[in-house]
Amino acid sequence: MIAFLKNSSLPFSGNLSCGIEREKSLVIRLLKRRLGEIPAHLEAEIRNLPLEAVERLGEALLDFQSLEDLVSWLS
Repeated sequence: MIAFLKNSSLPFSGNLSCGIEREKSLVIRLLKRRLGEIPAHLEAEIRNLPLEAVERLGEALLDFQSLEDLVSWLS
């Protein structure tokens, strides 16, 4: 029974990571719309953030006025 439960949960892990990547992509799109083009190194840094940080960034970006605000938030 335990082996069945372990194997049956495998597809969900793929769906979860796909959802996380979609959330990161959405935040990056919102940042680009608000601030213009985002340097590749900052985009990579955002993609490496844990989910909780991406969620906080998604809220914080509403107050950003410039790319410097993003750089400051990431540091």
